[in-house]
Amino acid sequence: MRPVRHLLLLVLVLAGSACGLGGDGADPETIRIGAGSTDEQRVLAGLTQVVLDEAGFSAMVMPDLGDTVDVRAGALDGEIDVYWDYTGAAWALALGRSQPSPDARESFEAVRAADADNGLRWLGPTDANATLALFVRGTDRPAGEEGTLSWLAGQLPLTEGGLCADRDFLNRPEGYRALADAYAISTDLVPVTRAGESKAITSVATGECFAALATVTSGTAVNAGLLPVIDDQRVFPAFVVAPVIAEDGRAASPAIVTALEGLATRLDDASLAALNARVIGGEDPRVVAEEWLGDG
Repeated sequence: MRPVRHLLLLVLVLAGSACGLGGDGADPETIRIGAGSTDEQRVLAGLTQVVLDEAGFSAMVMPDLGDTVDVRAGALDGEIDVYWDYTGAAWALALGRSQPSPDARESFEAVRAADADNGLRWLGPTDANATLALFVRGTDRPAGEEGTLSWLAGQLPLTEGGLCADRDFLNRPEGYRALADAYAISTDLVPVTRAGESKAITSVATGECFAALATVTSGTAVNAGLLPVIDDQRVFPAFVVAPVIAEDGRAASPAIVTALEGLATRLDDASLAALNARVIGGEDPRVVAEEWLGDG
């Protein structure tokens, strides 16, 4: 009888663990923060965890969930409670819509309305727009509002190095071709090098390329001393950064919403890029988050 009793106890313990902790090992009251596989997602998750901890909630980060579509799927499946998304990406990749808006407010409102029927609630937004941009060395870029893509379009055919950008941007019709059409870039006169963001930025910093494609919030660009030029024709779609919660999930309480909304008001392009730069430089996202939030 003793082995049977032990077996029954083991079954009860395992059943209790499954009911009380769920498949992710989290306490039922723990807020599960989903994070993708980029440094920026780690930064945003770290900020969220610190803010929720300070508000008196238990929060855990579920890291390396893949791209934003993968993270979103976790929220729809009830596996995470809050995550950070980008309006342009959600509009085109997750919702399958065409022509994402270049206007930040319009982009946010459209995605928020579309996702209401999916049980996802977009909070914020932040003033961080992680859209694409072309970067040049700080010493090459004209000051202030003169440093535009219209200026750069005239410079690219005249300077050595040309453009460094990833293969997808260079090949897809709505990428380089659309940019060249909008700014009348003489593509036959501009040398092009295929390179991912990190390599492209390094190539500009060393003078091998004149301009590099990266996101506006690129920490790698900050560390390299590069500056984005202004998309004055508004060709690139908006990628407004915002926290998203599952409407019926653990993060839907007014207190948590208030905490997340407060965090969203503090983020803009420059602050998020600076935070990314620190994490890319090897600092722990949680420590970076605590220090930045403590300075505010």
